[in-house]
Amino acid sequence: MLNINRYLPWIGFTVIAGTVVIGAGMGTFLTPLIVLCLAGVLIMLLPHSRSLLMGTLILLASEVTLPFLSENMSFYMVAGALMWASVSLQAVLSRGRPLTADEKKICFWVVGFIVVLVMTASLRGSGFRFLNSEKWGGRPYLLLLFAAITLLFSMRVSLTATQCRRTVMGYCLAGLIPSFAAIAMHYGGVDFFAKFVGQGEDAAKMVYGLAGTGDPMFRLQVANVGATYMFLMMWMVVYSKNFTSHVTMAMCGLAGLLLTGISGHRISLLYGVVLSVAFCLLNVRVPLRKRIINWYSASFMVVIVSLILLAPHLPYTYQRSLSWLPYVDLASHSQADADVTAAWRIEVWKRALDHASQYLVLGKGFAFSREEMLSYVQWTMNDYNFVLTSHNYHNGLIHILIDLGLPGLLFAIGFVGVVLKQHYVLLKHPWIHPFLGHLHRVMLAGFVAQIVVYVAVGGGATTFVRLFFWTIMLEQLRKADLCIAPEAKVAS
Repeated sequence: MLNINRYLPWIGFTVIAGTVVIGAGMGTFLTPLIVLCLAGVLIMLLPHSRSLLMGTLILLASEVTLPFLSENMSFYMVAGALMWASVSLQAVLSRGRPLTADEKKICFWVVGFIVVLVMTASLRGSGFRFLNSEKWGGRPYLLLLFAAITLLFSMRVSLTATQCRRTVMGYCLAGLIPSFAAIAMHYGGVDFFAKFVGQGEDAAKMVYGLAGTGDPMFRLQVANVGATYMFLMMWMVVYSKNFTSHVTMAMCGLAGLLLTGISGHRISLLYGVVLSVAFCLLNVRVPLRKRIINWYSASFMVVIVSLILLAPHLPYTYQRSLSWLPYVDLASHSQADADVTAAWRIEVWKRALDHASQYLVLGKGFAFSREEMLSYVQWTMNDYNFVLTSHNYHNGLIHILIDLGLPGLLFAIGFVGVVLKQHYVLLKHPWIHPFLGHLHRVMLAGFVAQIVVYVAVGGGATTFVRLFFWTIMLEQLRKADLCIAPEAKVAS
């Protein structure tokens, strides 16, 4: 049987070479010729669905973009779209393995969530100007739809054990890029690279604006992103349980605490605490007593007590990030700032829930009225009217309930419940590749921490973007351990 995958790279190369020759003969590169070159690159990449999936996940964490991309798009979306095309081509050329019962259950809840998204956007307005929408703010639709569809396509891709290890570690390392780019720009004036992170020029201007405040409470807030990835790597490196791994673990934990302090975010430290507790408790093959009382929990308590004792001597932003710990003594400036934002957040939740009953059947949607938003332009971003109009509720469950209604909340909770149930069961069985099992436990603990912290306490609906992509990694770790994609048979 003809294996067209073998010839696609050569076909793509021929298209590119032919385009270059034609363009050289014409003396200029017209837009159609550029499109043909891109088409050639696409053809060359089509056989490599595994590599494209790896690239999508790593680029997602990096938040790297390119200047010519739309403000609503990121670089990872380009890799993801190529992966969709690759998987579609593979489905046409060969039937592939059928989905398992567990995979079908996940797909059911994801498809239901997509249906709710599409119906809400259709009836409430998409918020995309290129679709002639009269509203603004449709980007959450794009992010959630892209993540959900990528999860569905990824069910047809199976990474190997080596590829899974590289993807998970690459994902965590790439997640440090936004934080270190902002730090380099603020403290070192290196702004070239930062322009390619987040939303390009807008991200650079945002950091410059913050850097010029002169406020003693100045917070480089994006540093909290790197802190969460440092806490993840802190638990990944302890697999060997030797002196080197424990030293590396301590360094990752210290780096996470430093980034948390720079950001002033309480939520990133809370994430680290929930992650650590979940990681210990998910070691289900040992007795509960040993999961609670062990070397790691003892070290954890020493760190917490040390932070409480050192808090009065730390800079204001560091003190702010510790304000939720018990018996902590903070400067009045730091405590006041933390108390104000906590009270503000609770008030936002109360006001948002007052409107929830109007949108139980059909959600409010993510898009908002341009006129209504402009009427609040004179207010600050912390004004309650501005926050409620822009749907920035600072709570993932409230966000889903109001903007997607009870149907959206049902499918969101169903999806999370199925993933947690299936992957908790996997913890009870020995893994063929023990290190993959260790990574799976860390990522599942991170999944739990995402739910507890960012969905229930301080996130938004787009937190489910991360949950969809984390499910991809959990599923790939499971499939790699089952040797669905044996190392010897991998071509990409």
